[in-house]
Amino acid sequence: MDTTFTPQMLIVGGLVVLLLVALLIRNFAQRRRGHGPSNRFGANHSQDIFEMTRRTQAEENGKERDRLASTLIR
Repeated sequence: MDTTFTPQMLIVGGLVVLLLVALLIRNFAQRRRGHGPSNRFGANHSQDIFEMTRRTQAEENGKERDRLASTLIR
């Protein structure tokens, strides 16, 4: 049995391999994107971060107000 590969067969085979590699890369990238903070830390992760940031900013503003008030009282 004579198995000779024509240039057309090699091109088609190469394209099939490239297509499979591209699909694997796409699948891997989608899977990594799907594991965001909401999947790891729960559905309210973004809201919790927002609340924590807002609370931290309020505390910093309060400390700054106290510092300014103490300089004005003197």
